[in-house]
Amino acid sequence: MLVVNVALFAAALYVVEGALWFMERKEPAQYTPPFFGYPTKFELVRDLRRRGEYAFPSVHPRQFLQHPLWVAGRAVLPLSGIANARTVYCNESGAYLVFDSDEWGFNNPQGTRSKPVEIALIGDSFVQGACVPVGTGFGDLLRKARGAVYNTGMGGNGPLLEYAAFKEFVAPLKPKMVFWFYFEGNDPAELAGEWRAPVLLRYVDEGFTQSLAGVAADVDLALAGVREPTLR
Repeated sequence: MLVVNVALFAAALYVVEGALWFMERKEPAQYTPPFFGYPTKFELVRDLRRRGEYAFPSVHPRQFLQHPLWVAGRAVLPLSGIANARTVYCNESGAYLVFDSDEWGFNNPQGTRSKPVEIALIGDSFVQGACVPVGTGFGDLLRKARGAVYNTGMGGNGPLLEYAAFKEFVAPLKPKMVFWFYFEGNDPAELAGEWRAPVLLRYVDEGFTQSLAGVAADVDLALAGVREPTLR
């Protein structure tokens, strides 16, 4: 009797496993991810705007290394994206990553900086959460596990841009921990280019910042102005 029971139990397990396998196989065919099938990010941005959303293609600091913005009577190198915007980033799977930027243009939930931050993240596109579904980047997963996580990752950032972001946006938060991610695949080459940016090079001086918090609204308007012509 024992042998028969074990055999029946084993058979039942195979049936359940087969059913689960079949369901998993069918799910992708039934599920279409959001923002799937757009030929370009600009087409998606236009569609979002037709729905009444404040949407922009992603903006990255590296675009302004040699040509800073002119803001409030001085040259400014922005270190984040457009704030409070539906941000269309990238597509590696047929569906675009679209996230809502925070008050400073980073990929964080609104209001994250208004609370004590335990962990801050510094890095490039991997840290920003490039091309993975919203909520599945490791910054998002870490936030779910630890709560107070602030992410300053930006696509295209190398070590000097990341250090500048630390001085402008992370140091004032006084987080308990800072995770600085280095990618040996392209960070050395990106650093070589960053050394040639006059504004960025000044960040190696102790105490130097651009005081971006004080001109945040002006920088945001300038960034939006740079992106707007690409949508016409």
